[in-house]
This record gives sequence, structure tokens and C-alpha cells, in this order.
Amino acid sequence: MPTRNDLFRKMSLRRFFVLIICTGVIVCSAVYTLAQTWRDFDREKESHTTFQRKISAMMANSLREPLVQGASIEASLRIQSFLKQDPSVICMTIEGRDIPGASCEGKDLKSRSIFQTHDDLFYDANQAHLLAKVNIFYDNSSLYGSWKRKLRDSLIINLLISLLIFSFIGTLAARLLRNDIKTVLDECNPETQGQQTSEGIRIKEFSHLFHKLKGYIAEAKLNAEARAAAEIAKQVAHDIRSPLAALRMTIESLHSLNEDTRRTIQSAFERINDIANDLMNRWPAVSLSVAAEESSERKVELLNDLVESIISEKRIQYRELSGIALELRTDRKAHALFASISGHRLKRALSNIIDNSYEAICQQGKIAVSITLEGGHARISVKDNGKGIPTDILPKLMQKGSTFGKEEGNGLGLYDARKTIEAWGGSISLESKVNQGTEVVVCLPLAKEPEWFARKIIFDSSTTIVSIDDDVSIHEIWRSRFNSVMESFEGIRFLTFSSVTEFMEWRSLNTEGNYLFLIDHEFLHQKMTGLDVVERLRIEQNSILVTSRYAETSVSQKAKKLGVSILPKNLAGFIPFEIAA
Repeated sequence: MPTRNDLFRKMSLRRFFVLIICTGVIVCSAVYTLAQTWRDFDREKESHTTFQRKISAMMANSLREPLVQGASIEASLRIQSFLKQDPSVICMTIEGRDIPGASCEGKDLKSRSIFQTHDDLFYDANQAHLLAKVNIFYDNSSLYGSWKRKLRDSLIINLLISLLIFSFIGTLAARLLRNDIKTVLDECNPETQGQQTSEGIRIKEFSHLFHKLKGYIAEAKLNAEARAAAEIAKQVAHDIRSPLAALRMTIESLHSLNEDTRRTIQSAFERINDIANDLMNRWPAVSLSVAAEESSERKVELLNDLVESIISEKRIQYRELSGIALELRTDRKAHALFASISGHRLKRALSNIIDNSYEAICQQGKIAVSITLEGGHARISVKDNGKGIPTDILPKLMQKGSTFGKEEGNGLGLYDARKTIEAWGGSISLESKVNQGTEVVVCLPLAKEPEWFARKIIFDSSTTIVSIDDDVSIHEIWRSRFNSVMESFEGIRFLTFSSVTEFMEWRSLNTEGNYLFLIDHEFLHQKMTGLDVVERLRIEQNSILVTSRYAETSVSQKAKKLGVSILPKNLAGFIPFEIAA
């Protein structure tokens, strides 16, 4: 018969476990809330400071010209204008120059919320001679205040949730307590003292599960040994090296992140995702013909943009090989060539070809990539001045398993490129001379331009052209192109806006007249996209979306719904103009 101490020991253990569970839930919830709030604040802070660095760089660049010319008054006026426009700027200094207004005397710059940016200005593009050092100080106390308010609100919500959980566990504890009392009463009842029961956990039979797992393992082994699976695994292992190398090099330079680097990261990530998707698509139908497999993935792609993205990726991947120059030259007539292809497969083929060129050059050399228009085909050439390939080996290189000059080569790169390009109705050729270099030429049949593509910009002699973009360099590209037109036609005007809010305020006061709006899709720290602005202001008939995200389905579909043409941003310097009579 259990003693009184045994009975109370049962009750104490149950209450102890209930208390531990309750405390653990509250502590874990509080820790998670703090961690989540800090993570959100850290992300917001990083985004905020990145934007401030960009603004500082733009401001510093605007001071370069007056500083070089010695125009201190002009520099002072620009500084005062900048300080008035951004209330978060406390002050700024220019080391090496005495400019009125560029001083931080009497300012408290030791606060934790102070953020400083530093930009070096040089006399020339070679950055050989330092002109000045521009330091700008921002007060981000509002950001920290917002974080504190969010933390307070999160803790209050966490407390309320914890009370609800505590109430639930308290109800459970009351039930356990009733069971304890019943146990005491039963143990004290003389009628039940000789009827002790034991509680245990009956272990169920898991043999059927074991047999199922064993069957799955056997099936996986059979699939792994299949010829198709082996070829796919080899191909993926071969293809994934370059994107991963580019990612690794890019991640190391995240401290100097800019738009070009972000595009490179995005491109590399997309390639890895495409390769994974390709593996899944091939698995259930390995026996299908190459042509049928390729046709299901093909769509009309802008060739110049695809080639530019792979060039950017390779420059990052091989940036330590400073003695090898990788150049891209696009003929003026070849900037807007489209082909019906699989974009990620073309990038994969060009990636392998360019990798071969780098490996063929010892220390010093040049790789020239060019895009030209030849009849009804786009011609992409990759030419290097490396060690070359013997004539007796050339015919074998595009055959499966054939390789040259690589210790770990598997002969899949050029073979897969030839197979893929020929499935699109194109061709690939290889010319090489020992000690002179190699040229690989890819010819692709042209496709009709997609419906969303803006083939040209049409306006008349009384049009006000408005550029809305948070990238100042785009404004300058448009300005340089429209200047010559404005010299010939006095009625044409050109305006720029970097803020969606400012543009919408301006538009509300200027609704009459003849306008053409060249608007970006994405704006930093602004929720509305360019298409949202176009839809809200009802300016679809007078707008062209100028964006690098033209290939995204959601963007092109909404543009088509609104009837807005799209111009890839990298074609802003080349799209033809037509002035209507």
C-alpha cells in the first residue's frame, strides 16, 4: 500500500511539470518576440542606411563639378538646398575644402542614432588624385523611436497571449489536481487498497513501417543507378559550379552593395533555381526527345539583356584575375533582338563557353563577347586570345564526353550547348588556332518582338516629357537624348521626378496639355509601383514603363491589362524617337 509521502510525491511532480511548461512557454514567447522585433528593426535599419548612402553618393557627385571649378558659392548653395530638403541630415563636412555651410561645429555627433556616410571625390575618372572627402551625418532617432514603440507593443501583445496560455494551462492543472485528489481518496479507501493497477505505454508494432521504408530505400537505389538519373546528376553538378562561385564572390562584397551587385545576385540565384527546376522537369520524362523538351520551356527573350547578365556574373566570379579583360560589344542594331529560346539554358551555354575562355588564358589576355545582326539571325561571338586548340581535336569537342586541357573536365559543356542551340533551330561553330586563340559563334533565329515591347518613342513638337525614376542616372540618359530634340523644337520640355509623391502632387496641378510619361516600376521605400501610379492617375495612354523587371509575369500582365508598353531599362540609350507631325 502506498504511503502518504508517495501520494504527495505524485501530486508535487504533476504541479512541478505544469509550472515548468507554463514558464517555458512564456519565456520562449518573450524571447521569440524580442528576436523577431530586433530582426525587423535590423532589416529596416539596413534598408534605411542603404538609401541614405545612395543619397549621400548622389549629393557628393553633385558637388564634384563646382569643387573642381573652385565655385565655392555654387557648392554652398547646393549644400544648403540639400540640408533643407532632407530634415534627417544634421550637417555635412568637406575635408580639404572650406565651403560655407559645410560645418558641424556645435553639433552633438556622439549619439547612437547618428549615422555617418563617407564619399571620396576625385579630379578624374581614374581616381588618381583626391579632390575632397564628403562626410554627411544623419539623425536616425525616429527610426530608433519607432523600434522602441514596436518593442513595447510586441511585449504587451506577448503578455496578453501568455496570460491566455497560462489560463489554459491553469484549467489543465485544475483537472490534474482533481485526478490527484481522486487518487488520494482511492488510495485511502479500504475497499480499493488491494486492487492496485499499473499504467504503462503499450509499444505498437512498427514492422509494417520498417518494411515500407525499406522498400523506399530499395526504389531510390534503383533510380540512382538508372542511366538517365546519372546523366542528370552529372549535368547539374557541372552547371551549378559557376552560379555558386559567383554567389560566393558577391556575398563577400555585400558591404558595398549597389544596384548592379543586386542584379548579379538575383541573376545567379535565378540560374540556380532554373537548374533545379530543369532537373524536376526532366525526371519524369527522360525518354522524350530533346526538341519536345526544349519547346515546352521556350519563350521570347531579349538577347542583349541575357548576355549582359551573364557577363556581369562572370566579371564577379573572375574578378581576382585582373589580367584578363572581359568585354561586351553590342552593335547598335542588335540591342533589341529577340529569340524564342530558354533564357536560363542560353545563359548556361554561354557560361560554359566563357569559363573555357578563362581557362585557356594563363595570366594576361582578353575575352571579347559581341552581339551583331546578320540577316534574320542574331550572332553571339565569344573570342579569346588564349592557348588555342589543335586542329585534330577541334571536331571532337562538341561530342559527348570530349574535353581538352581540363584535368576534371567531363565533356558536357559544349555538347550540351550544341544540343540545346540546335534544338532552337540555331547553330554553334568553333574556330581555333594554337597560341592565337579560339572563337565560338552562336547563331539564333530571330523571333517577333513581344506585344509589350516599346519599339520606339513617339511624341510631337509640343510634348512635355516627364521621367519618373529614383535612379538619377536614368534621368541623365534621357536628358542627353532629348537635349538635341529640344534644340530643334522649342515646344518640347523635359522634367524629372525622383519621388512618386512629388510627381503625383505635380500631376494634380498639371492635367491639361500634351504629356509623355517615362516611369520606373519599383521605387525604394515607396509602396506604390509605377503601374499603380499609372492606374491611379489614369495616364495609361501617355505612359511607357521603363524597368529592368520587364520579364516578370506579374509586371507584363498588369501592363498588358492597362495597355502600357514596356521598355527594358538598359535600352533607354538606344530606343529610336519619332516626332509626329
